[in-house]
Amino acid sequence: MSQNQQNRSELRKLCTDIYLLNQLARFRAINLAAHGESFTPFVGVFWMDLAESKIYSAKTPLGDAEDYGDFKVHSTGHYDNWPQIVLLNPKWKGMEYEDVPRGRVVFHRNKKQSKFLIYLCPFCSGNTGIMSEIIDEFRLPEGFFEFRFDDEHYVISDEMQADIEPVGEISETAVDFCMEEEDSYYDIPITENLKNSEANTKI
Repeated sequence: MSQNQQNRSELRKLCTDIYLLNQLARFRAINLAAHGESFTPFVGVFWMDLAESKIYSAKTPLGDAEDYGDFKVHSTGHYDNWPQIVLLNPKWKGMEYEDVPRGRVVFHRNKKQSKFLIYLCPFCSGNTGIMSEIIDEFRLPEGFFEFRFDDEHYVISDEMQADIEPVGEISETAVDFCMEEEDSYYDIPITENLKNSEANTKI
């Protein structure tokens, strides 16, 4: 790599880091206004106990998440975390990780619209109660997340669905709560919201 290429790469990383700091400041400010606490959002994987309307997750604060292309993600997947999750919910003992309704939250960086994407099985698309639990569990800021039900990776078998009583009506379309951001990819300088929210930050 030439010196010029290295300089460009370092500059891009610096801009990306500043952009993420600004996004964190924005999200904390939104959560502060909505909940009275400047919660830091998380990314991660989760399972859903639909009978109890409860979420079991493995997650990472957005600022500590790993890079995966244009995404910020939790470092480990469902398979890796399943043994610890079963200890928290013994009713799942003896089951495989893919037998329980599950999903994932990632943060997608985009020049026009950055937001959290929540992937979960289509079977849960009408369950507003469990969707609210996911939002609360990951401290997602209002207006900056979107539910996706179209990823076949999170579809559970018909046999497993038969053992679960659905809640609400099943929708064929994703429930979209996203809000369009400014066209600018990088908000520079770092916003005052970051300074104002640091003292109240909760993760």
